[in-house]
Amino acid sequence: MHDEAPALPAQQSARWLLLAGLGATLIITTLIALLAVAGRQRDADLRLQEASFETIILAASLDATIARSEAALGRFVISGDRALGALYSENWTNSGVLLDRLEGAARDDAAQRTRVVALRRAWQARGKELAETALRTTYRQNSEALATYYRIRTSPALDDLGTLSEAVIAHERGVLDRRVSTADARTGRSNTLTTLVSVIGIVLVAGAALLAFTVLRAGQRRRREEERSADLEDAVAERTAELSAANERLVGE
Repeated sequence: MHDEAPALPAQQSARWLLLAGLGATLIITTLIALLAVAGRQRDADLRLQEASFETIILAASLDATIARSEAALGRFVISGDRALGALYSENWTNSGVLLDRLEGAARDDAAQRTRVVALRRAWQARGKELAETALRTTYRQNSEALATYYRIRTSPALDDLGTLSEAVIAHERGVLDRRVSTADARTGRSNTLTTLVSVIGIVLVAGAALLAFTVLRAGQRRRREEERSADLEDAVAERTAELSAANERLVGE
């Protein structure tokens, strides 16, 4: 009978341990899922920042490539060196490639897309002005080419190219600043969540250790009580036997 008495408390302790384990698993799983979501959001923010950087670099490269093309054309007009003419043509073609890439980068931003469309119109208009000068130079019409070149040194198309390029860059820098702020805020929340997971993990481990220690102490206490109870019963039985023997002796006497 002594062996069956602790069964119920042991079952209760095991049940509490199981519930604590399930609760800890649920909490940790939920927090890990939240961390995974935060990680995906952080990756998405980084991709958006990279897209903004790419747009800024493309717009700046476009402006620089157009400037190199015009500078090459100016030297071509003065010297008649066909290598400089080829350099002008190559740079202008490259500017078109950069403009195509800029259009692709701006496709998800309606305001930016409008600016890039206007930029392409200015680029096309400027291209026609430069092509006329290059053509006259190619056919050795030097005086006409030089006059045309000086005439188009300032033009609405050239002004539009500079203004629109600056507008594209300024707009994208504003977008980048907002994206960086959003990413910083999400990173802060992610760090807080990571800290929370660590703290909860430590608390759960400490709680599990405390619960295990409590169960162990309770088991030891039960065993000591059982041992004392058994000793007491043995002592009572022994004393009862002594009293019974003494009583029998008295009766005999």
